[in-house]
Amino acid sequence: MNAKISQPEALTASLVSVPEAAQMLGVSASTIWRWIDKGILPACRIGPKRVRIERSAIGTVTAGLNGKSGDSHARVALPRRGERRMTLAEQAQMFAAIERANQLRRELFDARRGVPFASSLELLYAARDERTEQLG
Repeated sequence: MNAKISQPEALTASLVSVPEAAQMLGVSASTIWRWIDKGILPACRIGPKRVRIERSAIGTVTAGLNGKSGDSHARVALPRRGERRMTLAEQAQMFAAIERANQLRRELFDARRGVPFASSLELLYAARDERTEQLG
């Protein structure tokens, strides 16, 4: 008998099922399916009804979960399929835009002498009440 592992067996040895992945990550199988659907956890289809996940992908998600506390299941920071990570220049541009927005907010707050803006919900309620009065 030959002790070598055939190529298909070697490929499937690095793959785990959805229930196995759920047990490894300490979450429910439905969470794993949700992550697969959202593209957070890459998976591949083996046959018409079998879905498998690479062990290395589980390790990546585990590292993401270990770095967070609380309800981190929906906050695993992996790029979705087809997405790319931002370059350093794009990140710097984004942070500069955020800083400009914060500066504008501070300027508007100062121009209003510290009076905050009404919340969007308050504005919607006021518009609704005004429309109700108009109708009658």
